[in-house]
Amino acid sequence: MTSLDGYARPSVAVDPVVLAVYRGELSVVVDTENSTLPRLPGTFVREGETLAQALARGLATKLNIQVERIEQLHVFDQPGRDPRGWVISVAHYALVDESTLDELRPRDVRPVDDLPELDFDHRDMIEMAVQRIRSEYLAEPDPWRVLEHFTLSELRSFHERIDRGTLLRDTFRRIMEPQLIEMTDIAPLSTGGRPSRVWRTPTSDEKHKLRYGNMTERPVRRASRPRSDQLMSPQDFMMEEMMFLDAPRERTASFRPPAPRFTVEFTWSDGESKVHDNLREREAFRLFDNFVFDAKTALTDDVSVRPVSAVMRDDSGEVVRDRAF
Repeated sequence: MTSLDGYARPSVAVDPVVLAVYRGELSVVVDTENSTLPRLPGTFVREGETLAQALARGLATKLNIQVERIEQLHVFDQPGRDPRGWVISVAHYALVDESTLDELRPRDVRPVDDLPELDFDHRDMIEMAVQRIRSEYLAEPDPWRVLEHFTLSELRSFHERIDRGTLLRDTFRRIMEPQLIEMTDIAPLSTGGRPSRVWRTPTSDEKHKLRYGNMTERPVRRASRPRSDQLMSPQDFMMEEMMFLDAPRERTASFRPPAPRFTVEFTWSDGESKVHDNLREREAFRLFDNFVFDAKTALTDDVSVRPVSAVMRDDSGEVVRDRAF
């Protein structure tokens, strides 16, 4: 075995970017105790210690806080980034509930849009983490599961604290509501007008099934010939085609048979299944591929309900594609 004695060894640090919606603003935790400039509450990794253990130790000893979930952000390895020597930093990020920061001094929590001068390249780490969090909340209701339950109005208000450029109200509802689960055991909240329904974020078990088990087909407008991205049944297609041919106009179009339709069926480990029928070929292939791709992630998560199979059939019932997990 080759010895490592002849190789230079950098010091390895971990720097956590801990974010929270604190007093109405997206804010970050900084350490102001032992340096002239604020810095992230990072620490060096000790021999025999994992990155996660070093992160937990640093947060506990410097700020006396615990963060249950924290994700790796980026490796900062620019030479000369630390004047003390050759230091590689593995930055991490997290979004926590405001209550996690209750015991911190106000000077240790700073709004991300009004940061002071920071030590090292920690501003770059914070900006990257903020961009990542904002990107995640643009696509999902509450990926960090900060909120226990909420109305859509409360959820949108939370998103606005994270990113002032959040979606318009109707667009926000259209994108977020299908990803939520209504809490029927809690009465709708009334503020004098129409009562607001109460929602929660799905668990890891529920997320995959919610996406592929509750999908509904888009409605077809009958006022005009359908666009290429709309669904029609073969019977509707035939009727409209014949009406088009029978219209008093020059008969230049030839009769076209209806396009083939496909069915995609998904099954989960709890025995439930969902069938999506009357799909165009491109829609069916896209739905099948998306399910398979997302199923790989679901299989690696700590979930009890897992995807079992996906089967795509043509309109004669013949299997076109199938995948078991």
